[in-house]
Amino acid sequence: MRWLLVIGFVSGMLFVISPHFSDVQQFCEEERIAIHLARGEGYLSPFDLSANAPPTSWCPPVYPIFVAAVYRLSGIRSDTSLMVLLVAQVLLRAAAAGALFQLGSRLFSRTAGVLAACLFLLHPLFLRALGFYWDNYLALSVFLWLLAWSIHLGERKRTLAQACNFGFALGILALTNTAYVLTFPVLALLAGGWIAVPRRGDAIDTRADAGAGCRAGFVFVCVAALATIATLEPWTIRNYLTFGEIFFVRANLNTELLIGNGPESAGWMTFATIDLHPSRNRLEQEWLLRRGEIGYFADCGRRFDAEYRAAPSAFWSRCRNRVVYAFLGDPASAVREPFMLHWIWHGMVIDRLMLNALLAMFGIAGAWAAWRMGQRAGMILLLLACLSVAPYVFTQMYDRYTLPLTALLLLPASYLITAVGKRWAEGRWPDQDVAVRAIAASA
Repeated sequence: MRWLLVIGFVSGMLFVISPHFSDVQQFCEEERIAIHLARGEGYLSPFDLSANAPPTSWCPPVYPIFVAAVYRLSGIRSDTSLMVLLVAQVLLRAAAAGALFQLGSRLFSRTAGVLAACLFLLHPLFLRALGFYWDNYLALSVFLWLLAWSIHLGERKRTLAQACNFGFALGILALTNTAYVLTFPVLALLAGGWIAVPRRGDAIDTRADAGAGCRAGFVFVCVAALATIATLEPWTIRNYLTFGEIFFVRANLNTELLIGNGPESAGWMTFATIDLHPSRNRLEQEWLLRRGEIGYFADCGRRFDAEYRAAPSAFWSRCRNRVVYAFLGDPASAVREPFMLHWIWHGMVIDRLMLNALLAMFGIAGAWAAWRMGQRAGMILLLLACLSVAPYVFTQMYDRYTLPLTALLLLPASYLITAVGKRWAEGRWPDQDVAVRAIAASA
């Protein structure tokens, strides 16, 4: 495990100092909120950097607070601060690779765990993501380690303290990136033992009494849920006192729906689709600051409703496109991935499309193969992968939004590759004996 973390950190730093690395210079709401915090002005709007900016609920608070702490110690946007943030990204990438190794080793085999971690470290998307100064790597690392922890908790007798800690961790993830919220029920059911994930080599118990311990699991899930609510409560109270409304972490869903579903959108985030965003559109920005966030979000909701009523089929067509984009990306995107040749044919970047298609195919096939071999872990990983990006299906899809899905697909894909290798070398599938014992147990 330690060697993997070292390799992840060293490889990340080598990439950062290579000519292939470039900062993704975008308007970053989290970073601009952090500037207000570092100045001691409060949690204020990213669309106005003056000390008189209005309060905001645009972003979850964890990452802006982290960036603000760095800025406070090392200077706002100083070379030292930017280097600290970049090193933090590299460390979080290494931590995510470590979590994939743990999950692959626990669920499938040590070889599958090593392969998943190595593919993660080599994947061009995760290298390019180092240049995004957003919460993506922080949230991804927390999510993957929470998944590993939930599986670990589901195997043993759990305490109320563990339930509280688990719920607190879920709350921190929600306050880092709210898009993961749909995975919370699955994580909680795994930790509570309601969804059993046998260790590799163990048979799946299909007897009628296999649900023993459900009462303890129910208590664990309830306590964890209460701990999550308690973690979210201070931020919720702050938002209610500031804006007079209760909402889940952030209130700008209507704006995301409007921006991602304009007539010019096919479902993928492009410069054309975000021209309506307050970060790029001066009129929208002025209107937001004049109306206040809650009023502006309500206006966006009315505008989206009007556009939806005018063409409901167009909205659902974009949602269908976004499901495909989540797995394949936008083949027409002009963004260059590190170390890729960028072959263009009829407007499509063929090498990137082939990479994404192969991972999607191997990931889905690996999840099915694991299920057929008596290991339900593959399907659970596929479910979590889909849930992690599901909210974006209704707004707009983008590369950095697909990081958790891509990372989780690497696990069943690695299982499939190692299983085929074992079949080729030894003449049998790795978990064939598990499937036989599972059938015997159910007889």
